Amino acid sequence: SGYYYRQWIGSKRSGVNILPDPIPSGARLVWYVLFSKNNVKTRFSDIVDGNADNLMGVAYDSRKGWVRSCPTCPGYETSYTPDSGDILLFEVDFESGTWSRLDGVNGYGEQYQGILTGYASKSKLSFDMNKWGGEDTEGSIQVDGSLPVFTKMVGN
Repeated sequence: SGYYYRQWIGSKRSGVNILPDPIPSGARLVWYVLFSKNNVKTRFSDIVDGNADNLMGVAYDSRKGWVRSCPTCPGYETSYTPDSGDILLFEVDFESGTWSRLDGVNGYGEQYQGILTGYASKSKLSFDMNKWGGEDTEGSIQVDGSLPVFTKMVGN
């Protein structure tokens, strides 16, 4: 079983900076936007200024496992170990310029590679691809609003 709580995600911060602008040749182009129950700037010292407090970009690599975005790191990503309070909200494809909610893929509250997925359909979130602080910026996602987050301990 699980429970719900409301988390404010926007307005104070610009969104999620996933890749440098312009997007470099050879960079991974498909990412997930992940909600972290804990502030991502507390968890990781290299999160860029202006990034939303509880959101970051992650990707699953069949050889490396989970990686997180790091626009200032070599290869623009670094290893990442999921936390029990992490939830994948949606998938972003910078090549096609599309994003999709994950609640219809694995089911709300299901898991993908050990991380919970989805958010409630009554969420009041807005997303804008390739925007940062209201300006056109490749490799970023402008996020605003709040969501009721479903959470449960993995394995329960």
